[in-house]
Order: sequence, then structure tokens, then C-alpha cells
Amino acid sequence: SSTTTAGPGGAVNATTTTEISVEVVAFTNTATCNITDTSNGAFNIGIASTPNSAMSDIVITDTIDIPSNVTVQFTGLGSCSAVFADDGQPVPLNADITARSIIITCLATLPPNGTMNYAFALRVVATASFTTEPLSIVNTIQNVELQDPSLQVLLGVTPLPLVTDMEVGGAASCNQPCPQ
Repeated sequence: SSTTTAGPGGAVNATTTTEISVEVVAFTNTATCNITDTSNGAFNIGIASTPNSAMSDIVITDTIDIPSNVTVQFTGLGSCSAVFADDGQPVPLNADITARSIIITCLATLPPNGTMNYAFALRVVATASFTTEPLSIVNTIQNVELQDPSLQVLLGVTPLPLVTDMEVGGAASCNQPCPQ
């Protein structure tokens, strides 16, 4: 708003007031794993807006590290995209993958006071750990950020990074979440 007044002797006094409104948001996340049978399971991640946070367009970055001596096939990635960390090539579904790191990216619109959940489903097709110590497939939520940080202020995401793993041996099991 602006006001202009004439002062003593004809001097002009002007006042301008500008009001700026900035949306502030904060998020929490969860990571679990579940086994549906002896060779199929999923890593599940959830991102939630804290109370009074506005609707937000976000980018979630997650990694899954598959050790040597374990071969998996991804059977679903939800609405997310996945590439191999070493060469940027897309991760195919239902194809054997051994000793690779996967980067998963999810674009989402998180509603006010809302939650978005994603499941990264996989099948263990081979392992050499039946008679040795179990091997771990490790899932890590690396980052959650705003798609356009000029529109909102992100106060934080807790906890980050967040790790859960799937132990593969004679049978698969989950540790959720992993101690850090």
C-alpha cells in the first residue's frame, strides 16, 4: 500500500508498505521393508508433510545397493524412475541385476498434511549366501527436496538419510529401520 501526504511548506511525505507471503514446509519420512514370500519383497518409503505445510511438488532420491553374490529382479518401481548409478542407464524390470547401485527418483505432489508412499518390489533370484553370513540389499532415502525451491522454503526433512536393509541368506528378512 502507498500513501502520500502534503507536509508543512508543501513537502511531500510518502510511505510504501509491501507485504510478502512465503510458504514454509517441512517433511518427515519412513522406510521399511517387507517380505511376501521366501524370494519376493519390497522396500517401502513414505514422505509426509508436517502439520500446516502447504501442498508441495517434491523430488525424492533413493538408492538401493545390491551386493555381489546376490541377483535380483525389480518387479515394480511404482511411479518412480530408476537408473544404474555407474552408467545412468534405465533399470529394466524383470531382468537379472547383480552387484549394482540403483538411483531411484520419484516426482510427487505432496498434499497439505498428506503422505506419499512408494514400493520398490524385487525378487531374489539367486544368492551365494545360503551357507555363509547373510548379505544385505541396502535401501537409503538420500534426499527429499522441492522441485522449485523459489516457490517455498523447506525447513527440513527428518530423518535423512534413512536406511533399511533386506538380509538375503537361506531366506530373506528385514531390518527396519537400520540403526545409524
